[in-house]
Amino acid sequence: MGCRLRQLIAATVIVGSSSALRAQEPAKTPEVGQRIRIIAPSHGRDRIIGVLDSLRDSAVVVDTAQRERRWFFDPGPILTDSYRRVSIPLRDIRSLEVSRGRSRAKGAFRGAVIGGVFGALTWGLANTPQFNPGFKDFKNGIGPGLAIGAPLGATFGYLWGREKWRTVPLPFRLSRR
Repeated sequence: MGCRLRQLIAATVIVGSSSALRAQEPAKTPEVGQRIRIIAPSHGRDRIIGVLDSLRDSAVVVDTAQRERRWFFDPGPILTDSYRRVSIPLRDIRSLEVSRGRSRAKGAFRGAVIGGVFGALTWGLANTPQFNPGFKDFKNGIGPGLAIGAPLGATFGYLWGREKWRTVPLPFRLSRR
């Protein structure tokens, strides 16, 4: 029993240290073809998400057309180039992040939280009687709603995943591959 416990502790330390080393990796510089997310106040309050299309000396061009098909949902018609490509001056960029792919674990966690809250509220409200409802009636429905909503939300969150982003420190150097 003591040997297995030591092996488990050693495995935990190794996995933990490797994830800590990955977190300390230097931030990648954006490359043409990578998925990026930019905050530029000159282009509104929303984030601009797309694929880095081209680099110029004073601007970054982002192709914002979504190309991936998620489940049965088509991303819609492809826009003309004048609408889908956005040119952002380098001086206007306040934040730039590079996509690191999708994380199913983060998606499952977020889905469990949203599903649990939604299930608890829905089941709690559905549990209240029509006449003389009280908080005790609502409170009695929270547990079953949480027990049903969290696993359902986690399942959908796992299937959809959640995109991971790595911040690129400003000012950054653009690589022209």
